[in-house]
Amino acid sequence: MTLPILPAEESRTSSSSRPKLHTPSLIQFVLSLVALIFTWGIAFLMALTGLFQRFASSGAPLDALPFLLTSAGAVLIGFLLLLSVVYSWRGMNRDLSRRAVRLDGWLLPLLAILLLPLAMLLGNWLTGQDQLAWLLLPPLHILAIGLPIVLLVYLGIRKIPVGSSQRLWGLFASGSFLAPALIFAVEIMGIITLIIGGAIWLSTQPELLAELRSLADKLQQLDSNPELIQGLISPYLTRPGLVIVAFAFTALFVPLVEELLKPIGVWFLAGASLTPAAGFAAGVLCGAGYALFESLGLANSGDLWAGLVIARMGTASVHIFTTALSGWALAIAWKQNRYLLLGVIYLFNVLLHGIWNAFTLTVVISSLPRVGNVYLRIARFGEIAPYILVGLTLLTCAGLLVMNHRLSPHPTQEDALETSGIILPVSKETDGPDI
Repeated sequence: MTLPILPAEESRTSSSSRPKLHTPSLIQFVLSLVALIFTWGIAFLMALTGLFQRFASSGAPLDALPFLLTSAGAVLIGFLLLLSVVYSWRGMNRDLSRRAVRLDGWLLPLLAILLLPLAMLLGNWLTGQDQLAWLLLPPLHILAIGLPIVLLVYLGIRKIPVGSSQRLWGLFASGSFLAPALIFAVEIMGIITLIIGGAIWLSTQPELLAELRSLADKLQQLDSNPELIQGLISPYLTRPGLVIVAFAFTALFVPLVEELLKPIGVWFLAGASLTPAAGFAAGVLCGAGYALFESLGLANSGDLWAGLVIARMGTASVHIFTTALSGWALAIAWKQNRYLLLGVIYLFNVLLHGIWNAFTLTVVISSLPRVGNVYLRIARFGEIAPYILVGLTLLTCAGLLVMNHRLSPHPTQEDALETSGIILPVSKETDGPDI
Protein backbone atom coordinates (compact mmCIF):
# COMPACT_ATOMS: atom_id res chain seq x y z
CA MET A 1 0.00 0.00 0.00
CA THR A 2 1.35 3.41 -0.88
CA LEU A 3 0.73 6.64 0.96
CA PRO A 4 -0.85 9.50 -0.98
CA ILE A 5 1.46 12.40 -1.69
CA LEU A 6 -0.02 15.85 -1.32
CA PRO A 7 0.65 18.35 -4.05
CA ALA A 8 3.22 20.96 -3.18
CA GLU A 9 0.62 23.77 -3.11
CA GLU A 10 -1.68 21.84 -0.74
CA SER A 11 1.26 20.98 1.52
CA ARG A 12 2.27 24.62 1.79
CA THR A 13 -1.29 25.61 2.60
CA SER A 14 -1.56 22.99 5.34
CA SER A 15 1.77 24.04 6.82
CA SER A 16 0.93 27.74 6.76
CA SER A 17 -2.43 27.15 8.45
CA ARG A 18 -0.80 25.76 11.56
CA PRO A 19 -0.69 28.34 14.39
CA LYS A 20 2.81 29.43 15.27
CA LEU A 21 4.07 28.97 18.79
CA HIS A 22 3.57 32.18 20.77
CA THR A 23 7.08 32.83 22.13
CA PRO A 24 6.10 35.30 24.90
CA SER A 25 3.59 32.76 26.20
CA LEU A 26 6.30 30.09 26.15
CA ILE A 27 8.57 32.32 28.25
CA GLN A 28 5.73 32.98 30.69
CA PHE A 29 4.95 29.27 30.89
CA VAL A 30 8.54 28.24 31.63
CA LEU A 31 9.11 30.94 34.24
CA SER A 32 5.77 30.28 35.94
CA LEU A 33 6.32 26.51 35.99
CA VAL A 34 9.80 26.89 37.54
CA ALA A 35 8.35 29.28 40.12
CA LEU A 36 5.52 26.86 40.88
CA ILE A 37 7.83 23.87 41.39
CA PHE A 38 10.17 25.89 43.61
CA THR A 39 7.34 27.41 45.67
CA TRP A 40 5.56 24.14 46.32
CA GLY A 41 8.91 22.51 47.09
CA ILE A 42 9.50 25.13 49.79
CA ALA A 43 5.95 24.57 51.06
CA PHE A 44 6.58 20.82 51.38
CA LEU A 45 9.88 21.28 53.23
CA MET A 46 8.41 23.87 55.60
CA ALA A 47 5.42 21.64 56.32
CA LEU A 48 7.67 18.67 57.12
CA THR A 49 9.84 20.81 59.39
CA GLY A 50 6.80 22.24 61.16
CA LEU A 51 5.22 18.83 61.72
CA PHE A 52 8.53 17.53 63.06
CA GLN A 53 8.70 20.46 65.48
CA ARG A 54 5.11 19.79 66.54
CA PHE A 55 5.18 16.02 67.04
CA ALA A 56 8.78 14.76 67.11
CA SER A 57 10.60 17.56 68.92
CA SER A 58 10.71 18.38 72.60
CA GLY A 59 10.15 22.10 71.94
CA ALA A 60 6.99 24.10 72.61
CA PRO A 61 4.03 23.57 70.26
CA LEU A 62 4.23 27.18 69.06
CA ASP A 63 7.77 26.53 67.76
CA ALA A 64 6.17 24.84 64.76
CA LEU A 65 4.04 27.86 63.82
CA PRO A 66 6.60 29.86 61.77
CA PHE A 67 7.25 26.84 59.56
CA LEU A 68 3.58 25.97 59.11
CA LEU A 69 2.59 29.58 58.40
CA THR A 70 5.36 29.84 55.81
CA SER A 71 4.20 26.57 54.24
CA ALA A 72 0.60 27.78 54.04
CA GLY A 73 1.71 31.01 52.37
CA ALA A 74 3.82 29.12 49.83
CA VAL A 75 0.89 26.82 49.03
CA LEU A 76 -1.33 29.84 48.33
CA ILE A 77 1.24 31.53 46.08
CA GLY A 78 1.76 28.22 44.29
CA PHE A 79 -1.94 27.93 43.43
CA LEU A 80 -1.92 31.49 42.08
CA LEU A 81 1.19 30.71 40.04
CA LEU A 82 -0.63 27.65 38.68
CA LEU A 83 -3.15 29.98 37.02
CA SER A 84 -0.29 31.66 35.15
CA VAL A 85 0.99 28.22 34.08
CA VAL A 86 -2.43 27.14 32.79
CA TYR A 87 -3.23 30.34 30.89
CA SER A 88 0.23 30.63 29.35
CA TRP A 89 0.08 26.97 28.25
CA ARG A 90 -3.19 27.66 26.47
CA GLY A 91 -1.81 30.90 25.07
CA MET A 92 1.24 29.25 23.50
CA ASN A 93 -0.94 27.93 20.68
CA ARG A 94 -3.15 31.03 20.69
CA ASP A 95 -6.27 29.07 21.58
CA LEU A 96 -7.52 31.82 23.93
CA SER A 97 -9.42 34.88 22.82
CA ARG A 98 -7.74 38.01 24.09
CA ARG A 99 -10.64 39.30 26.14
CA ALA A 100 -9.90 41.95 28.72
CA VAL A 101 -10.84 41.46 32.37
CA ARG A 102 -11.90 44.14 34.78
CA LEU A 103 -13.26 44.24 38.33
CA ASP A 104 -16.59 45.81 39.17
CA GLY A 105 -19.44 45.45 41.66
CA TRP A 106 -19.33 45.42 45.45
CA LEU A 107 -19.58 41.72 46.30
CA LEU A 108 -15.83 41.07 46.35
CA PRO A 109 -14.82 44.02 48.58
CA LEU A 110 -17.84 43.49 50.84
CA LEU A 111 -16.87 39.87 51.49
CA ALA A 112 -13.28 40.91 52.17
CA ILE A 113 -14.36 43.63 54.62
CA LEU A 114 -16.66 41.24 56.49
CA LEU A 115 -14.20 38.34 56.66
CA LEU A 116 -11.05 40.28 57.59
CA PRO A 117 -12.04 41.27 61.17
CA LEU A 118 -13.27 37.73 61.84
CA ALA A 119 -9.99 36.25 60.61
CA MET A 120 -7.97 38.71 62.71
CA LEU A 121 -9.96 38.14 65.91
CA LEU A 122 -9.98 34.37 65.61
CA GLY A 123 -6.33 34.27 64.62
CA ASN A 124 -5.31 36.46 67.56
CA TRP A 125 -7.22 34.15 69.91
CA LEU A 126 -5.56 31.08 68.42
CA THR A 127 -2.05 32.41 69.10
CA GLY A 128 -2.74 31.68 72.78
CA GLN A 129 -4.04 28.18 72.13
CA ASP A 130 -0.99 25.93 71.87
CA GLN A 131 -2.90 22.81 70.87
CA LEU A 132 -5.03 24.44 68.15
CA ALA A 133 -2.83 27.16 66.67
CA TRP A 134 -0.62 24.85 64.59
CA LEU A 135 -3.68 23.43 62.79
CA LEU A 136 -6.11 26.36 62.49
CA LEU A 137 -3.92 29.47 62.32
CA PRO A 138 -2.31 28.76 58.87
CA PRO A 139 -5.58 29.10 56.88
CA LEU A 140 -6.54 32.19 58.90
CA HIS A 141 -3.04 33.55 58.23
CA ILE A 142 -3.70 33.30 54.50
CA LEU A 143 -7.01 35.14 54.86
CA ALA A 144 -5.63 37.87 57.12
CA ILE A 145 -2.73 38.57 54.75
CA GLY A 146 -4.59 38.08 51.48
CA LEU A 147 -7.86 39.95 52.09
CA PRO A 148 -6.30 43.42 52.56
CA ILE A 149 -4.34 42.90 49.35
CA VAL A 150 -7.54 41.93 47.53
CA LEU A 151 -9.13 45.17 48.77
CA LEU A 152 -6.14 47.24 47.68
CA VAL A 153 -6.17 45.64 44.22
CA TYR A 154 -9.88 46.40 43.98
CA LEU A 155 -9.27 50.06 44.91
CA GLY A 156 -6.57 50.31 42.26
CA ILE A 157 -8.03 48.57 39.22
CA ARG A 158 -11.82 48.76 39.65
CA LYS A 159 -13.41 49.50 36.25
CA ILE A 160 -10.00 49.58 34.52
CA PRO A 161 -9.52 46.79 31.93
CA VAL A 162 -6.38 44.93 33.00
CA GLY A 163 -5.87 42.72 29.95
CA SER A 164 -6.57 39.05 29.40
CA SER A 165 -6.59 36.46 32.18
CA GLN A 166 -3.20 35.28 30.92
CA ARG A 167 -1.75 38.76 31.29
CA LEU A 168 -3.37 39.27 34.70
CA TRP A 169 -1.88 36.14 36.23
CA GLY A 170 1.42 36.59 34.40
CA LEU A 171 1.82 40.03 35.97
CA PHE A 172 0.96 38.63 39.37
CA ALA A 173 3.45 35.79 38.90
CA SER A 174 6.22 38.22 38.01
CA GLY A 175 5.52 40.21 41.17
CA SER A 176 5.23 37.23 43.48
CA PHE A 177 8.31 35.30 42.32
CA LEU A 178 10.53 36.88 39.68
CA ALA A 179 10.76 40.32 41.32
CA PRO A 180 11.48 38.90 44.84
CA ALA A 181 14.13 36.59 43.40
CA LEU A 182 15.94 39.42 41.61
CA ILE A 183 15.60 41.79 44.58
CA PHE A 184 16.88 39.14 46.98
CA ALA A 185 19.93 38.51 44.80
CA VAL A 186 20.81 42.22 44.54
CA GLU A 187 20.25 42.88 48.25
CA ILE A 188 22.36 39.87 49.23
CA MET A 189 25.17 41.23 47.06
CA GLY A 190 24.74 44.56 48.84
CA ILE A 191 24.96 42.90 52.25
CA ILE A 192 28.05 40.94 51.22
CA THR A 193 29.65 44.18 50.00
CA LEU A 194 28.87 45.80 53.36
CA ILE A 195 30.35 42.87 55.26
CA ILE A 196 33.53 42.92 53.19
CA GLY A 197 33.82 46.69 53.56
CA GLY A 198 33.19 46.42 57.31
CA ALA A 199 35.82 43.71 57.68
CA ILE A 200 38.37 45.82 55.81
CA TRP A 201 37.59 48.84 57.99
CA LEU A 202 37.66 46.74 61.17
CA SER A 203 41.15 45.48 60.30
CA THR A 204 42.34 49.09 60.60
CA GLN A 205 40.87 49.43 64.13
CA PRO A 206 42.96 47.18 66.43
CA GLU A 207 41.41 48.49 69.65
CA LEU A 208 37.85 47.84 68.48
CA LEU A 209 38.86 44.44 67.13
CA ALA A 210 40.27 43.46 70.54
CA GLU A 211 37.08 44.74 72.19
CA LEU A 212 34.94 42.59 69.92
CA ARG A 213 37.06 39.53 70.65
CA SER A 214 36.57 40.14 74.36
CA LEU A 215 32.82 40.47 73.75
CA ALA A 216 32.78 37.14 71.91
CA ASP A 217 34.51 35.45 74.85
CA LYS A 218 31.95 36.88 77.28
CA LEU A 219 29.04 35.74 75.13
CA GLN A 220 30.34 32.18 75.15
CA GLN A 221 30.22 32.18 78.96
CA LEU A 222 26.61 33.37 79.34
CA ASP A 223 24.92 30.03 78.62
CA SER A 224 22.45 31.59 76.18
CA ASN A 225 20.91 34.00 78.70
CA PRO A 226 18.88 36.34 76.43
CA GLU A 227 18.76 39.29 78.82
CA LEU A 228 22.49 39.31 79.53
CA ILE A 229 23.32 38.83 75.84
CA GLN A 230 21.07 41.74 74.90
CA GLY A 231 22.69 43.92 77.56
CA LEU A 232 26.17 43.23 76.17
CA ILE A 233 25.28 43.64 72.49
CA SER A 234 22.98 46.70 72.71
CA PRO A 235 25.80 49.28 73.15
CA TYR A 236 27.30 48.09 69.86
CA LEU A 237 23.98 48.01 68.01
CA THR A 238 23.33 51.65 68.89
CA ARG A 239 26.72 53.01 67.87
CA PRO A 240 26.31 56.02 65.56
CA GLY A 241 28.26 54.49 62.66
CA LEU A 242 26.29 51.25 62.69
CA VAL A 243 22.97 53.07 62.99
CA ILE A 244 23.85 55.30 60.02
CA VAL A 245 24.79 52.28 57.90
CA ALA A 246 21.56 50.50 58.90
CA PHE A 247 19.44 53.50 57.94
CA ALA A 248 21.35 54.03 54.67
CA PHE A 249 20.88 50.41 53.65
CA THR A 250 17.24 50.15 54.73
CA ALA A 251 15.95 53.57 53.71
CA LEU A 252 18.07 54.21 50.61
CA PHE A 253 19.63 51.11 49.05
CA VAL A 254 16.59 48.83 49.54
CA PRO A 255 14.06 51.32 48.05
CA LEU A 256 16.37 52.03 45.09
CA VAL A 257 16.51 48.32 44.27
CA GLU A 258 12.92 47.40 45.00
CA GLU A 259 11.28 50.30 43.18
CA LEU A 260 13.32 49.44 40.09
CA LEU A 261 12.57 45.70 40.07
CA LYS A 262 9.07 45.40 41.54
CA PRO A 263 7.41 46.38 38.21
CA ILE A 264 9.46 43.77 36.31
CA GLY A 265 6.22 42.42 34.80
CA VAL A 266 5.43 45.83 33.31
CA TRP A 267 8.91 45.95 31.77
CA PHE A 268 8.00 42.77 29.85
CA LEU A 269 5.18 44.75 28.22
CA ALA A 270 7.52 47.38 26.78
CA GLY A 271 6.37 46.72 23.22
CA ALA A 272 2.68 46.31 23.99
CA SER A 273 1.56 49.95 23.46
CA LEU A 274 0.16 50.19 26.96
CA THR A 275 -2.23 52.97 27.80
CA PRO A 276 -1.51 54.83 31.07
CA ALA A 277 -4.54 53.13 32.64
CA ALA A 278 -3.34 49.67 31.56
CA GLY A 279 0.16 50.45 32.84
CA PHE A 280 -1.26 51.53 36.20
CA ALA A 281 -3.35 48.36 36.46
CA ALA A 282 -0.35 46.22 35.51
CA GLY A 283 1.68 47.92 38.25
CA VAL A 284 -1.07 47.24 40.79
CA LEU A 285 -0.95 43.52 39.96
CA CYS A 286 2.86 43.37 40.13
CA GLY A 287 2.86 45.22 43.44
CA ALA A 288 0.13 42.95 44.82
CA GLY A 289 2.16 39.86 43.96
CA TYR A 290 5.24 41.28 45.66
CA ALA A 291 3.27 42.46 48.71
CA LEU A 292 1.66 39.03 49.11
CA PHE A 293 5.01 37.25 48.86
CA GLU A 294 6.73 39.56 51.35
CA SER A 295 3.87 39.63 53.85
CA LEU A 296 3.39 35.86 53.89
CA GLY A 297 7.14 35.42 54.37
CA LEU A 298 7.64 37.99 57.13
CA ALA A 299 4.45 37.91 59.22
CA ASN A 300 4.95 34.32 60.36
CA SER A 301 5.76 34.74 64.06
CA GLY A 302 3.27 33.04 66.36
CA ASP A 303 3.67 35.32 69.38
CA LEU A 304 3.55 38.59 67.45
CA TRP A 305 1.18 37.40 64.73
CA ALA A 306 -1.59 40.00 65.01
CA GLY A 307 0.77 42.98 65.23
CA LEU A 308 2.83 41.80 62.28
CA VAL A 309 -0.24 41.19 60.12
CA ILE A 310 -1.57 44.69 60.84
CA ALA A 311 1.84 46.21 60.06
CA ARG A 312 2.00 44.30 56.79
CA MET A 313 -1.29 45.87 55.67
CA GLY A 314 0.41 49.26 55.57
CA THR A 315 3.48 47.90 53.84
CA ALA A 316 1.28 46.22 51.21
CA SER A 317 -0.45 49.54 50.51
CA VAL A 318 2.90 51.28 49.95
CA HIS A 319 4.20 48.48 47.69
CA ILE A 320 1.07 48.40 45.53
CA PHE A 321 0.78 52.18 45.20
CA THR A 322 4.41 52.81 44.26
CA THR A 323 4.50 49.92 41.77
CA ALA A 324 1.25 51.14 40.23
CA LEU A 325 2.74 54.61 39.79
CA SER A 326 5.78 53.03 38.13
CA GLY A 327 3.54 51.11 35.71
CA TRP A 328 1.62 54.29 34.88
CA ALA A 329 4.84 56.27 34.32
CA LEU A 330 6.39 53.51 32.19
CA ALA A 331 3.33 53.45 29.90
CA ILE A 332 3.49 57.23 29.49
CA ALA A 333 7.25 57.15 28.86
CA TRP A 334 6.91 54.50 26.14
CA LYS A 335 3.89 56.13 24.52
CA GLN A 336 4.83 59.82 24.79
CA ASN A 337 8.63 59.72 25.35
CA ARG A 338 8.20 61.43 28.73
CA TYR A 339 11.17 59.79 30.39
CA LEU A 340 11.74 62.77 32.69
CA LEU A 341 8.35 62.03 34.28
CA LEU A 342 9.40 58.40 34.69
CA GLY A 343 12.55 59.50 36.51
CA VAL A 344 10.58 61.84 38.77
CA ILE A 345 8.07 59.10 39.64
CA TYR A 346 10.92 56.67 40.37
CA LEU A 347 12.57 59.15 42.75
CA PHE A 348 9.20 59.88 44.39
CA ASN A 349 8.63 56.16 44.93
CA VAL A 350 12.11 55.74 46.39
CA LEU A 351 11.50 58.68 48.73
CA LEU A 352 8.11 57.38 49.88
CA HIS A 353 9.43 53.86 50.34
CA GLY A 354 12.53 55.18 52.10
CA ILE A 355 10.46 57.22 54.58
CA TRP A 356 8.35 54.15 55.32
CA ASN A 357 11.42 51.97 55.92
CA ALA A 358 13.15 54.65 58.01
CA PHE A 359 10.25 55.03 60.43
CA THR A 360 9.75 51.26 60.57
CA LEU A 361 13.42 50.88 61.53
CA THR A 362 12.95 53.67 64.07
CA VAL A 363 10.21 51.64 65.76
CA VAL A 364 12.50 48.60 65.87
CA ILE A 365 15.46 50.51 67.34
CA SER A 366 13.20 52.21 69.87
CA SER A 367 12.28 48.77 71.21
CA LEU A 368 15.93 48.12 72.17
CA PRO A 369 17.22 48.92 75.69
CA ARG A 370 17.90 52.61 76.20
CA VAL A 371 21.64 52.77 75.60
CA GLY A 372 23.55 55.88 74.56
CA ASN A 373 22.63 59.23 73.07
CA VAL A 374 21.81 57.71 69.69
CA TYR A 375 18.91 55.81 71.20
CA LEU A 376 17.57 58.92 72.94
CA ARG A 377 17.50 60.81 69.64
CA ILE A 378 15.85 57.97 67.76
CA ALA A 379 13.38 57.35 70.59
CA ARG A 380 11.90 60.81 70.09
CA PHE A 381 11.01 59.85 66.53
CA GLY A 382 9.93 56.40 67.71
CA GLU A 383 7.07 57.95 69.65
CA ILE A 384 5.57 59.54 66.53
CA ALA A 385 6.65 56.86 64.04
CA PRO A 386 3.43 54.75 64.34
CA TYR A 387 1.29 57.80 63.56
CA ILE A 388 3.42 58.63 60.52
CA LEU A 389 3.17 55.04 59.28
CA VAL A 390 -0.61 55.10 59.64
CA GLY A 391 -0.68 58.41 57.78
CA LEU A 392 1.39 56.98 54.93
CA THR A 393 -0.93 53.98 54.73
CA LEU A 394 -3.98 56.24 54.42
CA LEU A 395 -2.15 58.44 51.90
CA THR A 396 -1.30 55.51 49.61
CA CYS A 397 -4.84 54.10 49.85
CA ALA A 398 -6.19 57.52 48.90
CA GLY A 399 -3.66 57.65 46.06
CA LEU A 400 -4.98 54.38 44.64
CA LEU A 401 -8.54 55.74 44.79
CA VAL A 402 -7.63 59.04 43.14
CA MET A 403 -5.60 57.43 40.35
CA ASN A 404 -8.33 54.88 39.73
CA HIS A 405 -10.91 57.65 39.44
CA ARG A 406 -8.72 59.58 36.99
CA LEU A 407 -7.89 56.58 34.83
CA SER A 408 -11.23 54.74 34.81
CA PRO A 409 -13.20 54.93 31.54
CA HIS A 410 -15.65 57.80 31.24
CA PRO A 411 -19.28 56.73 31.88
CA THR A 412 -20.08 57.18 28.19
CA GLN A 413 -17.33 54.70 27.36
CA GLU A 414 -18.85 52.06 29.63
CA ASP A 415 -22.14 51.72 27.78
CA ALA A 416 -20.74 48.93 25.61
CA LEU A 417 -19.46 46.96 28.63
CA GLU A 418 -21.43 44.46 30.65
CA THR A 419 -21.98 45.54 34.25
CA SER A 420 -23.65 42.58 35.84
CA GLY A 421 -20.72 40.60 37.21
CA ILE A 422 -17.58 41.04 39.24
CA ILE A 423 -15.34 39.98 36.35
CA LEU A 424 -16.40 41.46 33.05
CA PRO A 425 -15.32 40.35 29.56
CA VAL A 426 -14.95 43.27 27.19
CA SER A 427 -13.50 43.90 23.76
CA LYS A 428 -10.40 42.14 22.52
CA GLU A 429 -7.07 43.60 23.53
CA THR A 430 -5.18 45.75 21.12
CA ASP A 431 -2.15 46.51 23.26
CA GLY A 432 0.18 43.66 22.46
CA PRO A 433 1.16 40.20 23.66
CA ASP A 434 0.44 38.78 27.09
CA ILE A 435 3.34 38.38 29.49
